Amino acid sequence: VISNGGGGSPEEESAYLATFELLKNGKYDDAIRGFHNMTEKWPQGHYADNATYWTGEAYYVKRDYKSALKNFQAVLDKYPSSTKSPDAMLKVGLTQLELKQTESGRATLQKVIEAYPHANPANLARQRLESIHSAKCKQ
Repeated sequence: VISNGGGGSPEEESAYLATFELLKNGKYDDAIRGFHNMTEKWPQGHYADNATYWTGEAYYVKRDYKSALKNFQAVLDKYPSSTKSPDAMLKVGLTQLELKQTESGRATLQKVIEAYPHANPANLARQRLESIHSAKCKQ
């Protein structure tokens, strides 16, 4: 859950852990509010990248794909060296597919494979591209 190793203030860390708990318990709207509050209070905070990523995840689960895409893209734009970047890029691609932006989604998934060839998100991107390809072949 905590990907950046120690370093956040105790207040920021407890806010993050409490908000992540809301997310795990399926309280997506509360989690979104909590993560937004965190990124407003600590925009360069130790957990800002994770808070932004998990906000995207909460929106994704709620099927608010435009908001999800905005948050996943924000991880890549604001925190390019984040440990969440491979996952965020994968989610950008999956969200683009959900938004019927098929070509962009496929290109993004391909980019995940090229940028992070040995990371788990690259394996998931490969699987998704294969399923898109086999679905296309069956039409």
